[in-house]
Amino acid sequence: MSNHVGYSGIETAFYLTKAYELLSNSHRNAYREARDFSQDESINYYCGPALLSINASIIEGTLRSILAVKLEENLDELVRLEQFSQVTLQSLQKARYEVELQGGWEKLKEQYSAYLDLSLKNMIGKDLYEFFEVLFIIRNIVAHGTTFIEPLEAMSDHQKNVYPYKWQSKLQRANQYFKKEFEKDSLLEALKIYSLPEHFLEKTRQLVAILNENFSDLTPRIRATLAISQIPLVKTDPRDCEKRQNLV
Repeated sequence: MSNHVGYSGIETAFYLTKAYELLSNSHRNAYREARDFSQDESINYYCGPALLSINASIIEGTLRSILAVKLEENLDELVRLEQFSQVTLQSLQKARYEVELQGGWEKLKEQYSAYLDLSLKNMIGKDLYEFFEVLFIIRNIVAHGTTFIEPLEAMSDHQKNVYPYKWQSKLQRANQYFKKEFEKDSLLEALKIYSLPEHFLEKTRQLVAILNENFSDLTPRIRATLAISQIPLVKTDPRDCEKRQNLV
């Protein structure tokens, strides 16, 4: 029986960039077409969290694809040079399965360290790394369709066993980020910001530049996914501001 089997697949992150572009248009249109401006900020809940979730999936998927390609290249090179043992082959194949099948931001960071001896934190820098930590906190909640819960006032450590203290703890890092970047006291308030997805996308563009610099030999399929950096998405339209002023 042959050890070489043909297979097909799709780069899901590439198609998610297309979904992102379509959803961003809906995000913009919902804001433009709003009539009840006393409630207009909640309109940003319609598409904003989903855009952030898709953005995170694109980032994770692209980084995971890069790692999988690197493992595949290492495997092919060993086979070409006939410098391998069966144990080495099995080890690389197992690693590739883990990269492709075991999802999650935390797992991905571990895999880059284990298989490429590369710290994502060191590669992208402390500030950008902190941004992605926050993005994946949001993604993990949105992806499961979970209700966002925040206490109306800060809870003390003496209230650890009182609901919703664990929510406060879970969102603390994100809330600190939004306080620093937008002067918002909570994630729920930050999600009302119309241009929030663009803020996250701009950080993603910075990551794309770093990836292009560190992985100059990226495959065409991964480069196609990185085209997200070229998408002009949800920046505030001057007409939105004009419409608001006219209706106040």
